[in-house]
Amino acid sequence: MPLPNVKISLANGAMGRIDETGDGISGLVLNSSAAASGLALATPAVIYNLQAAIALGITQTALPEVYRHIKEFYDGYNYVTGSQNAELYIMLVAQTMTLAQMADTTVANSASKLVDYANGRVKRLALARNPASGYTPVLTNGIDADVLAALPKAQLLGNTYAERQWPLRVLIEGRGFALANIGPLKDLRTYANNRAGVVMASSANDGSASVGFALGVAAGLPAHRSIARVKNGALTPIVIGYNGDTQADAMPGAIDTIHDKGYIIFRTFPNRAGYFFNDDPMAASKTDDYSQLVYGSVIDKAQRVVYNVLVDEVNDDVDVLAGGKLHPAVIATIESNITRAAAVSLADNVSKNEDGSLAFTAYIDPDQNVISTEKLQVTVRARPKGYNKTIEVSLGYSLSI
Repeated sequence: MPLPNVKISLANGAMGRIDETGDGISGLVLNSSAAASGLALATPAVIYNLQAAIALGITQTALPEVYRHIKEFYDGYNYVTGSQNAELYIMLVAQTMTLAQMADTTVANSASKLVDYANGRVKRLALARNPASGYTPVLTNGIDADVLAALPKAQLLGNTYAERQWPLRVLIEGRGFALANIGPLKDLRTYANNRAGVVMASSANDGSASVGFALGVAAGLPAHRSIARVKNGALTPIVIGYNGDTQADAMPGAIDTIHDKGYIIFRTFPNRAGYFFNDDPMAASKTDDYSQLVYGSVIDKAQRVVYNVLVDEVNDDVDVLAGGKLHPAVIATIESNITRAAAVSLADNVSKNEDGSLAFTAYIDPDQNVISTEKLQVTVRARPKGYNKTIEVSLGYSLSI
């Protein structure tokens, strides 16, 4: 007989919590001049740190163009979290594949293959172009035409997976910009692609952009937090930041213009050392509710949370009143299940009311006839976080204070 004692075991699972978010899980599709020694072209894989990529043969020596973006992803993630470990899905594709083809759901071995492999875990996806030596970009509206061609494809990609309850946002490498072409540079705010954005910020002035770094920074932050938040601190380890072919701190006037046209770029602040992102715009009008990456990321997270609650209600038998209306107790239960899930998973991502409660509601119209329509309509709303984009101060003297 064992020594008499008191043993306590912890029950688990009664709260119904599901790891439905994994906010920082990311994907990266990029050209490679050759297959890695441990990873064939068009073959998805998941890694958790830079060392895992190196183990696949993705090294600075063997595949410098691929190594750069993966390293910068982990640099960006480490800048935010202090950790070099993050779940990243990668796929190398042939150098002949364009950004538009990477984003195209109808093209074989495109980004869809990676997202499917990840089984919906990817929340943000980046597309990076490394064309073969001798490639000359066709400049359309001041930037490589391939970048602009990829935007509607990326939007369709995002919409397609949102319909499958795997919503995601896409960051596209903004290649080929030169300061001399700032005039004709395309205004991305004229597009309607709120699931796609263009990163022009770069750690090099070779026509590339550090889309992997931006992806890593976003991955390390909560869904509601902007990559451009100054309190995050200066972007490290960016030593010199470029936008296209020009150092960011050597183009103060141009920064405003490029920012207004909806690109993700580097900027500086007076009396602050280092570089910062300007904002997190998507290629959509500012009147679009999801014209910023943060707004899109939070609504995507909310979609996953709500889906995981309501999928349990599919084909469930419920009590109804005369006229096919749902019993009030059924309505209250479903509404409560949604708001409780939101209180757990979205507590930090949306605003709070004055009493401290989450600014999140779920409403089921009690007058709907679920017998005749065989449909239950639910309205869910959340109040997003606000962001101090521009701070205006009236400063002066007063003899009355």
